[in-house]
Amino acid sequence: MTSPVAPTIGDEATASAGRSSSFGGRLASLDGLRGVAALVVLGFHVSLLSPLVATYMIDKGPAPAPFTALWWAVASPLRLLTAGDEAVFVFFVLSGVVLTLPVIRQRRFDWLGFMSARVLRLFLPVAASLLLATAITRIWTRAPDPSLSSWLAPPYNPLSIAPGQLLANLDLVFSDMTVNGPTWTIRWEMLFSLLLPIILGLFIAFRRRWQLGLVAIVGLIVVGLNFGVSSLVFLPIFAIGIIIALRLDELSDGYAYGIAARPRRTRLLVALLVLVALLLLGSTVVIRPYVDPSGFIAVASRVATIFGAGLLVAVIAVVWPARGWLTRALAQWLGKISFSLYLVHQPILATFGFAFGGTNWGMAALLGTISAFAVAYVFWRFIESPCHRLARVFGQWVTDSVSKLATDGQGHSELVPKQ
Repeated sequence: MTSPVAPTIGDEATASAGRSSSFGGRLASLDGLRGVAALVVLGFHVSLLSPLVATYMIDKGPAPAPFTALWWAVASPLRLLTAGDEAVFVFFVLSGVVLTLPVIRQRRFDWLGFMSARVLRLFLPVAASLLLATAITRIWTRAPDPSLSSWLAPPYNPLSIAPGQLLANLDLVFSDMTVNGPTWTIRWEMLFSLLLPIILGLFIAFRRRWQLGLVAIVGLIVVGLNFGVSSLVFLPIFAIGIIIALRLDELSDGYAYGIAARPRRTRLLVALLVLVALLLLGSTVVIRPYVDPSGFIAVASRVATIFGAGLLVAVIAVVWPARGWLTRALAQWLGKISFSLYLVHQPILATFGFAFGGTNWGMAALLGTISAFAVAYVFWRFIESPCHRLARVFGQWVTDSVSKLATDGQGHSELVPKQ
């Protein structure tokens, strides 16, 4: 007689999401959205090559006069095209969705293999990007220049990188990432991955009261913003993605019913939701010049921005999971190289910025952008993609090894005579 096996998170999640998922395949539109978000981060750092933009964005200069060139660049709705923080929020929500979906689609999820592969999947490309950034700063000399953007200076871009600094940055969880600026987000990606079983388990346990989860997320973010606790700000953003993943079938069914019963009204609602998501995403950048950065309005707008990212991801995942312009070749290609582009672009842009000086920042931006795409493709082809395959092989090896140990242990215990 075999002993009953306790239900796993995979069992409970599968039951909550329904046995037959409407989203059995990959959500191609989210890959495209990831590519667009990486492009926005690139645009953000390209804009910081401008000394004028950096004076406002980094040095907290005065609010630009309305309808001036600087106003259009940093305080108008066009700022969404270079809204780096907002793009990172989209990244975090996306991670919450795509890491949760495989769990709720399987009755028995291989957590050990997942964790082993995930840690290696993040660590190896990031370590390679740190080595690349170090090599670039050693090959091309960087010197301070008063004409340069204030972004082209520590702590944003180091003038040199010592071996000890590089080694410290290889700690992706507890180190301040000073070698390659964008890698600061990897700490939260890593921590969320490690905490996923706990966080997901809590949301599944209270899945019928998911609204309370949203309230808790808002509360944690507000506390984190008011008291400067980064973990309370960033980790709950991933949890928004968990809620989206858990409700994805239900949302999809609702959309399908709406399209069948009231197609015009449903399409209008979708357009309205996309507009609201973009307005929420852009709320912080638009009001920033006119409010106290530590006041209630600034905190409320930051929370609105985060939920705008969640709303945008949810609408795209439900309405256009496998079609639309985000699934076209260009968007998919951007999604494919998005992680590599994210990891390599800043050291390259900074190098061109130092080389051309503050007066020629436009040429530095043009050549730096072209070079960033070229290096990102090479990085994806020869580093990220092989590392991804290696991580999968390693995760499977860990799973097989533990299974073999368990089997050997059972066989050994049967040979031991009972007392």
